[in-house]
Amino acid sequence: MIPQRLNQYKNATDAFISLTSLLNDQGNFVKSRAGVTKEISSISFSIKEPLQRVLIVPYRFNNIFATIAETLWVFSGNNNLQFLSKYLPRAYNYSDDGITWRAGYGPRLRKWHDKVDQIFEVYKLLLTDRNSRRAVISLFDPSLDYSDSKDIPCNNWINCFLRNDKLSMNIAVRSNDLFWGFSGIDFFEWSFLFEILAFWLKAKSEKMTYLIGSLHFYERHFETSKKIITNMNFRSAYDLGFSCPSFSTNFEGFDAEIKKVLELERLLEREKTKSISDFNGEILDPLLRTFIQMLFLYNQFLSDEPKLKIANQLELIPQSTLRLAAIEYFSRKYKSFDWVSLSYDEKEFFSQFNYF
Repeated sequence: MIPQRLNQYKNATDAFISLTSLLNDQGNFVKSRAGVTKEISSISFSIKEPLQRVLIVPYRFNNIFATIAETLWVFSGNNNLQFLSKYLPRAYNYSDDGITWRAGYGPRLRKWHDKVDQIFEVYKLLLTDRNSRRAVISLFDPSLDYSDSKDIPCNNWINCFLRNDKLSMNIAVRSNDLFWGFSGIDFFEWSFLFEILAFWLKAKSEKMTYLIGSLHFYERHFETSKKIITNMNFRSAYDLGFSCPSFSTNFEGFDAEIKKVLELERLLEREKTKSISDFNGEILDPLLRTFIQMLFLYNQFLSDEPKLKIANQLELIPQSTLRLAAIEYFSRKYKSFDWVSLSYDEKEFFSQFNYF
């Protein structure tokens, strides 16, 4: 397959807005099993800042809490929908048995055929041979996936390699919905994988490159896409100097830390009086600690806690792209940005959001 284009974007925000415009201008109308799409086929592009993963774009209306929950779910090796469905109710629409995602990435990443942890194998390979070309993760399983199922993996293959102590990642995708796939979860979770490996290997970041067979969005997003591209000069949170907490858990402690985060998540519904500050001593990793704090906030929201209480808890999360994403989500629900105290820089960022 010869790539039709090879564009380079700064980060997830730049890629999403630019690809939305590209599909609007040059996409072909193609019918699919799930409805009419606008599609560009055989497209390749690179992203220079793979760790700038948090996407907050006017009219994108994404749910950062669902994205965090699905990422933790995948990297724990899980594919049971009981946990995920609380954050992503439509998850059941893609299940054959109403219990699991048959082709969930979690088991395929962490226990391929109940034998191989592909993340750890890639790490150990690159640790012993920093010039290896064999650090490959497979997600499409030909022994299982040529079947009639609601759940056939869209992301199929990941290759990681080091050159001059800089990490690059190549991702092959058979089919990518720009809204619910690429910008909803895929880039975020592979960026998390990138950061994990870079930290373990003491490597700097080079780039992430995508090769996509069908890049598209569905008719349900046609009007939304037009609203997004009317604001092509949008300045991302990263452009304004915001950043995301960093991952800092070593290889040996990773599984235990992920397990602890998910154990704490199970307590959220029962312990409604717990404060965000209580997680400070529980989870030492800054990124994973912020993840569980974000899920705490969302569970407070789902429990119909007053917005003043949520605002007070949100004040305990340091300024970051994740805090911004939480503010944007709740502000849409409350139909105002006035419910929470914003810093000068946060006010500057949200001045670009003309929702109300």
